Amino acid sequence: MQVLNHHAYLLIGKDEKAVQKKLWEIVADLLPEIRESGHPDLLTIEPQDSIKIAQVREMEKFLTLAPYSGNFRIVVLKNAQKLTVVAQHALLKTLEEPPKSAKIFLCVDNEENLLATVVSRCGRLHLNLPARIEILEEEQKKSIEDLEDLIFGPNEKRFLQAKEVSPDAANWLKNEIVLWRDLLLIKTGNLDNLNFQNPSHLQKIAAKLTEEEITKVITNLQSAQKALLANVNPRLAIEVLLLNFPSKNS
Repeated sequence: MQVLNHHAYLLIGKDEKAVQKKLWEIVADLLPEIRESGHPDLLTIEPQDSIKIAQVREMEKFLTLAPYSGNFRIVVLKNAQKLTVVAQHALLKTLEEPPKSAKIFLCVDNEENLLATVVSRCGRLHLNLPARIEILEEEQKKSIEDLEDLIFGPNEKRFLQAKEVSPDAANWLKNEIVLWRDLLLIKTGNLDNLNFQNPSHLQKIAAKLTEEEITKVITNLQSAQKALLANVNPRLAIEVLLLNFPSKNS
């Protein structure tokens, strides 16, 4: 069972089936006796054209009641990016002072239409992560050591790294995406299915980074992959990429 320390979570993914599969796994853990027909401790809210304040008020009323069985009252907001601004402001009150039994899941394809104050009060479960692949233990160790140099060392290290990896840039990018994938999983508290066998060093790196910094690097790595396919000079592509890595050397 995945540890869920927050009262509210964003389930972020463009593949709706993957989001619903993950959601069902979580809800089934919290409400083991649930059936496909539903459960008295589960409320699902869906938009017509949007999710309006009246639906948020319905959610608030639902959450004030004690659980019918078990320990939780669960609310699922599907396509939560369609919450109106007024509804989001109403939702904030519950996110700030949730009942102890409340678990709220906002299923979104992205966070762009949500207020920053809503996003900041939710944990995140990312389902748009790169696929898991096998990396040799020796390669894992070197990747972590190189990353520590890049994040905590002087900027000169970035040019040296670009020179070193550019002859095999495509393979380096593939492994680097997996490394940053694990950092994101660690940062969001999802320690299942990590690629790297000894995450303790990654946990120390993740502690120094924000979730936004990690997701931005993953996006930049994927953009660099596309640049290579478009025949951009590999060393130039890697230099630009590494110069945009977060720096924690002060």
